[in-house]
Amino acid sequence: MLKNSKLGSLSPFSDGERIEDLSKVNFLYAPNGSGKTSISNLLKSNNNNIEWENDEILSTQIFNRDYLRKAFTSPEGEPGIFRLGEDVESIGEEIKLLEKIFMD
Repeated sequence: MLKNSKLGSLSPFSDGERIEDLSKVNFLYAPNGSGKTSISNLLKSNNNNIEWENDEILSTQIFNRDYLRKAFTSPEGEPGIFRLGEDVESIGEEIKLLEKIFMD
């Protein structure tokens, strides 16, 4: 389990600041511009600033702004229609290829 992480020189934090007392599941709620995405990107990177319980590095799932932009896409910008999932780009390309094959 994730124990704590040194924030280093991440904006908007001061050098040496840490997030501590983390649990198995952690939610970050804060105003815009307060560093939520910076923290989530640090946790996603699994760099040396992260301390793991018993030095056991576990996989992390980050659901931040970047994930939402990647997971919820709108094909050709059609309003009210979106695809859900991280692999939507490759699926969309495959659909276009199959449409071209069968429509020609």
